[in-house]
Amino acid sequence: MLSEVVSRNHRHLEYWQRPETQWSVSTWDKYLFQKTGTKKRQMSRSALILEVEILIEHLDPKSREHIKALALKRQLKVSIFTRS
Repeated sequence: MLSEVVSRNHRHLEYWQRPETQWSVSTWDKYLFQKTGTKKRQMSRSALILEVEILIEHLDPKSREHIKALALKRQLKVSIFTRS
């Protein structure tokens, strides 16, 4: 469960209230498209990295959510170099 501090800092709290097992770059892209209608990959990834940074900063480093946020951050770094 996300802390109140994390909850107040996210623009897309609805997404992060899902179980962390459902967090991924592809589910984020689908969520953002449904919420905003944007199909721009760069815009989606920019928003995601900001959200992930908030998670990393505020979550307990031993929590499953924190570990998943770190994994997402690594995926985003890789995706910058492997554009399709």
